[in-house]
Amino acid sequence: MGTRRAFLAICVLVHCGGQVVGDDTVPQDAALIEADDHDGIHEGGVEAQVLAANQAAPVHIALDEDYVYWTNFGQGDDGSVVRCAKSGCGGAPTVLASNLFAPDAIAVDDTTVYWGNRTGGQGSGIYSCAKIGCDADAGPTVLASGSTAITNIALSATEIYWTSMSNDIKACAKDGCGLAPTTFVTDEEPAGLTTSATTLYWGSLDIAACPLAGCGSPTVFATGQSDTQSVVIDGVNVYWTNYGGDTVMSCNLAGCGGKPTVIAKSPLTPNAIATDGTNVYWATSNGMAILRCPVTGCGSNPPVVIVDNTFVAAIAVDDTSIYFTAVSPNATSYKDGAVLKIPK
Repeated sequence: MGTRRAFLAICVLVHCGGQVVGDDTVPQDAALIEADDHDGIHEGGVEAQVLAANQAAPVHIALDEDYVYWTNFGQGDDGSVVRCAKSGCGGAPTVLASNLFAPDAIAVDDTTVYWGNRTGGQGSGIYSCAKIGCDADAGPTVLASGSTAITNIALSATEIYWTSMSNDIKACAKDGCGLAPTTFVTDEEPAGLTTSATTLYWGSLDIAACPLAGCGSPTVFATGQSDTQSVVIDGVNVYWTNYGGDTVMSCNLAGCGGKPTVIAKSPLTPNAIATDGTNVYWATSNGMAILRCPVTGCGSNPPVVIVDNTFVAAIAVDDTSIYFTAVSPNATSYKDGAVLKIPK
């Protein structure tokens, strides 16, 4: 599980050997995309649409019915939480919160956007604001403090859950918990959170789940996994990527006898993952691509949805499109990130 701990600064989701970005330069293998450098072509011949360029190290991404939201990790205290209409925003996305120190994981519900900050000027912890933007005077609401390097967030109807650089999953009421979150479950370096209406799922050395009502003894779907990076579900299966094992896996939500299915063998370090219940989509950290596979599997030859001169940091899907944050090996500033959209 050590690989994930090397994802620092803008390398949170892009493996770059643990290098930390300087004020004006970026590691050669994890620089950020320039709008005029994008040359990604979808398998159907359609070029990806740039929803927002000149973003300061965009990392995690979230969707609602009409908008795409993301965090700009930034450098120092120039991070931000931003949104753009899915149909496009004229290259001028709305900044919901600014002057943040390294905002990372993000999630949204019907009214609110939630994110985790790393240790810095605003302190570590979980923050929120209205999806139309934070109060101009009060700024973001601090929900919980004390957690650092928050890399995954998941929501239930009333709670927010997250992982950080500790061996547990924390929980807090969406309206705050007196800055003192509770420990939902203890596990070794948990990652890749997702929820159904009743259950929280996560990855670590094991792929596991617990009822949202409380976690006594977790249900274990698979053991001995290799640097799990991302976990998603549909109504039938749980899916995950093994960064260290170069595999995309699945297990039925009712259980698979501890013998998960290898959906795809992806030799380019699979990372972020998403599903629409028909296909599974994932990003390759070193392959500059997004791949697709039917949930029933595709062996060692998963189709490539897009090949781009970028490193894809995070992805999300809706009924028609894939949305992703991107980093490129050719830019010269950390402020040249982009958020893009391609048809599925």
